[in-house]
Formats: sequence, C-alpha cells, structure tokens
Amino acid sequence: MCQRKLQELLTLYSLECEYKDIYVEGIGDKLFLEMLVTKNKPGVRVKEVNDVDLTELYREKPEIKSNCKRKLIALSEYLHRELGNSTDSVLCVVDKDFDVHLNLVKKNNFLLYTDYNSIELYFFNKKSLSFFLKYILHDFPIEIDIVVQYLQDALCSIYLAKLALLNVLGVNTDVNKYDLKKVIVINKADGKIEFKTKCFFLNYLSSLHKQRLMNSVESEYSKIIGKTHCDVRSKIRGHDLVYILYLYVKKMKGDLELSYALLERIILLCIDVGEFERTNLYSLLNKRFLT
Repeated sequence: MCQRKLQELLTLYSLECEYKDIYVEGIGDKLFLEMLVTKNKPGVRVKEVNDVDLTELYREKPEIKSNCKRKLIALSEYLHRELGNSTDSVLCVVDKDFDVHLNLVKKNNFLLYTDYNSIELYFFNKKSLSFFLKYILHDFPIEIDIVVQYLQDALCSIYLAKLALLNVLGVNTDVNKYDLKKVIVINKADGKIEFKTKCFFLNYLSSLHKQRLMNSVESEYSKIIGKTHCDVRSKIRGHDLVYILYLYVKKMKGDLELSYALLERIILLCIDVGEFERTNLYSLLNKRFLT
C-alpha cells in the first residue's frame, strides 16, 4: 500500500484541492460513510488512517502506533497545528467509546466524534433491528421489542462494568481483551441475555493478579450505574454490540451460517438512512463537505 507522507497532506490541503477527504479508523467505518454519506458525491473521499505514513508522529507519540483511534486523533492534532483554520478539505471521524465518561474528548478543527459510542450504534434502533430480524434472519422467534430490551440491558451492563474497571485501574487498561462469551448466558427458550457481572470482574482482575481490587471495582460499578444518565447508545460499545448480537443469533438461530465478519458488514447495510440523516454527525458532514 502506498501511504501519503504528512508533508504531502499539508501541501494537498493547503491548496484549493478538488477532493475533500474524511479519515476514519478502519474498513467498517469507511464502508459506512461511503454508503450513507459520500455516495454520489464524487468530490468526497473516505480514507483509512493507515493510508497515511505517520512515522513522524510515532517519534513523539510511540503509544499511538498500535491503535488506529489514537493515530486518527494524533493526525487531526497535527493538521490543526500545521494548518489551523485555513482549510475545510479534510476531517477525521472517530468513535467516542469511553472518552466522554473519562473526560478524554479532544477538540480541534479537524476532529469529529460520532454521536454515540461508535459507528455501529447507528444500527441500534428499532427500525434497523427490525429490518435485520425480518429480512436477514427471517422468522426470528422473539419479538423485536423484547430483543431490543434484552440486548440493551446486557450491553449497558457490560459497558458500565468496563467503565468501572477503567476508573479503578486507569484509562490505559485494555478492558476489551476479555472474551465476553465466558460471562454471557443466553436462554434459548425466552431469549433472555444474562451478563454475569461479578464473574466478569473476578476473572478479569484475576488475569491481572489484582483480585484485591474486587471490592473497589464493585463499589465503582454501583456508583456509576446510579449517575450515568444519557442516551442508551452512549452506554454501549460498538464491538460489544456486534459480538453479543453474533452470540445471540448463533444461539437463537443455530442453523444459520453467519460469521462475525459478515455480521459486521450486514449491520451497516441495515442502518436506517432516514434515522441516520437526522443525526448530528450527518448534519455536520453535510454542512462541511456535501452542500
């Protein structure tokens, strides 16, 4: 892959460029924006952050090298530092993840966050899920309202449990390395999803030899449950949504051949366009690039 050098970007965006570029974390985000935002807009391109050679930035921020989101934020900061407000030809779009709750949100002229915690959360609404259950899965045995509630309850609990760990162990802790399959129980008879919170905490802390922090983590979890009031999609992690939905479909429709990678792509196709066009992300991208 031929990567552009940072100096090339400065030259490109300093000029009256015929193209406008949106940089994203990965291929899923790229396909999403190409499908719902830049389709039929030939002057607007969506690129992955790995299309840029960031070697120069690695020297001052070596910790970003293995994390696409950190790369994207660092790229936006570099562009802001070098270009200021002189151009509207480029923008970096990143997932919120835990950033709002951990006070890690960055602000500059070239950085835009998703409305919810990630791109995948634009799928998490009744219209999109109904389309998925009806036209992709066919004859799903559980009513849509029940599916939404069960997914929501489990996914919010997972998110807040991870947030509790981050608050206790530190923001650089990798809380996503644990396989949630070990602490998820799905009842095929009624479709209910149980997240075994205490088991998750114990197993995760044991893997770090920090079982002594169990009481602190449980206390933090109880505290944030009572004070975290926001849109439910700001209390769900995108990759967790895809993974739990994958486990759910495999359990409830065991005869269906569906890989995790395929499900990631299918979800993007099921996002309701009308719902997305009412979001802040679409409005800002439309105002900056598409009008």
